[in-house]
Amino acid sequence: YIVDQKRQNPRLSCRALVDVVKERFNLEVSKSAINALLKEAQLSSPIGRRPKADKKAAKFKLPDFRKKQLFEERQNLLSDEGDSQREPHEDKKKKSIQEEKMSKQEATFEKDRPGVSLDKKEKKKTLKETESFVSLDLEEGEIESLSQRDFSGQGRSLELGPLCDGMGCFFLKAAEWELCGAPLLGKALAPLAKGYLLKDVNPASEVLLFAKAFGLTRQEDFEAYGGQGLWALNNIKGKIESDFLQKIMLSVEDPGMLSLRISADFPQLVAQACCFKVRLEDGGQFYVDGRFKTLGAEPHLEGEQVAVNKCLFEISETLIANTRPFVIRQIPGQEAFSKPFFDMLGAFEKAQRMGLSEVSVLDSQGQEMASFSLIPNKKRTFIAGGALSQKEGRMLAEKSPELVKICYLSPLDREILFSEMKARLTVREKACPMRVALIRDKDSRKPTEVILTNISEHEMPIEKVLSLYFARWPGGARGEGLGLKEGSLGAPFSSLREDAVPRLEGAGKYKLLLEGKDFWNNAHFLLAVLHEYVRVHFLPDKWRDLGFPQIKEKLYSLPGHVVEQGGVVKVCLASSGENDCLEHAVRKFNESNPMDFAGRKFMAKALPRTNNNVQ
Repeated sequence: YIVDQKRQNPRLSCRALVDVVKERFNLEVSKSAINALLKEAQLSSPIGRRPKADKKAAKFKLPDFRKKQLFEERQNLLSDEGDSQREPHEDKKKKSIQEEKMSKQEATFEKDRPGVSLDKKEKKKTLKETESFVSLDLEEGEIESLSQRDFSGQGRSLELGPLCDGMGCFFLKAAEWELCGAPLLGKALAPLAKGYLLKDVNPASEVLLFAKAFGLTRQEDFEAYGGQGLWALNNIKGKIESDFLQKIMLSVEDPGMLSLRISADFPQLVAQACCFKVRLEDGGQFYVDGRFKTLGAEPHLEGEQVAVNKCLFEISETLIANTRPFVIRQIPGQEAFSKPFFDMLGAFEKAQRMGLSEVSVLDSQGQEMASFSLIPNKKRTFIAGGALSQKEGRMLAEKSPELVKICYLSPLDREILFSEMKARLTVREKACPMRVALIRDKDSRKPTEVILTNISEHEMPIEKVLSLYFARWPGGARGEGLGLKEGSLGAPFSSLREDAVPRLEGAGKYKLLLEGKDFWNNAHFLLAVLHEYVRVHFLPDKWRDLGFPQIKEKLYSLPGHVVEQGGVVKVCLASSGENDCLEHAVRKFNESNPMDFAGRKFMAKALPRTNNNVQ
């Protein structure tokens, strides 16, 4: 409320805002507290200067400290990679020999940026015999021995460990990871918890935030709680004693200030991005949807929205710094790879005047929310799925070698049959070597889809490429066989107002500032926000109109196992009676690419319902 008043009337002083709050809410708030709040929201003015009277209320923009943080990470990355970008003479000579060999053996697609069509005559001239790198035939004994090989070294067996209660709450946890870059309650609580360090406040705040989802609302409940789920959910070894949790709560002398801090962060918390625009040095541009499903020549403003925090994190990691490959589910184009893909390829491969010049995040109205113009000039890596309905996919399938490989992807508990090939795409006279994995049906062994990457062999084995792609998009480029259809998008999460958050139980809405003197009201308000995010982004249509108690019974209370394997934390949920709805929620969870605050990748899986996993 204070931040909104200041934005609407920048001439309001701290003294005036003290009077406004007292009159509206009958609360005594000091000038220093208001000034600190305004400074955090970047609305305070230097002494002696008055803001212009005609200044408009600001839309959500990326805070300066976040830009600075991203740029520092990028500069550190550049300094670390400086030497690696200067190849010695011997390596260049070796590279030129390899490229000459590739030019004789690889499949070649000739394409330039303005056009993406290939006529039949040109296809015959440019598509040459493809070199394959398969090492074995599909014989029964060899299949079994090779399927045991796992690049993570973990093998095919998976020790599930103990069964924990409430593991469906990882959906709420994933919502927190997407919405905020730090513990949600801890962010507001830490400055007010006098006498306690951040390392103590954050774990306690996470326990207090998710306690209601486990049925815990009183100190007696914590004392009687004998489950392991609440601690496993928050990655806490052992447990936190109820007395310590009580002390953290009592350390906040004025819970009303806690609600004010939560209220000030609310607009940024619910801000959603729809897509982002990538500008090229030559003036060209292409768009990527917020979930990184595909590319386009125009912004797709009616698609699924994603939390701004999540979108900025993905952009900084995969596009700006490119510390991880840019993983796209589907190369665009109904009949052939379309122009936006070749724009991206040219930009990633540093083709003539096609480098990245600016990346802008857009909301559902097409308005810019944040932009980055200082982008490292470097080659970038990607992994993308393609369909056999696209002519490039068909051409590769026609030239596919008969020999195939088989690998076991431990994060997915899944075997993949594929043929590995090489190809070359040309953009503005720059030949771009591609590695291709032609995915095959396990029964018929017929090709089903293609996975392309510009990651070289010495950088990453093909098994790791496939693991990264299918861990991000378990359904592959086709997205088939995973439960329900997409369903309707429903009301966007960004339309959620602070005074319209439904209560977790009973009718009505939360009144955060009016009820803020109760500590639990603040925690339950934030949990209700997370539940709304889960409802909009993860749940099928059949479940979206159900209240928190019903979803708690069907999803949040599901028992499960948490195990780390192959660099991925797997949440194995005991199946409920509504398998199609659970499978839909699991798929949406996995496609959101959840990562915790420490950067650990998470995946969910529905286990068959047995007596052992429902007790």
